Amino acid sequence: MKSTKIYIDENILHELEIESKIKKETISDIIKSSIEERQEKRINNILSNLDGVQGIWKDKDINIEEYIKDLRMDRSYDND
Repeated sequence: MKSTKIYIDENILHELEIESKIKKETISDIIKSSIEERQEKRINNILSNLDGVQGIWKDKDINIEEYIKDLRMDRSYDND
């Protein structure tokens, strides 16, 4: 785990101090939990969106490696 420094508005800090006393947790732990919850929501949202995309292609018989290989063959790697 790494340490970092953040700047927090005084009003937010005051709210965090209150929450810290109520929950008997450090402000740092509250902030870490909030970040983890936010990241988890983002990941779940991305996975949910991927499920929708997968539904479009579920009936397709496609070899992903060959598809990507064909795409790369179309590129010109000459720097001339």
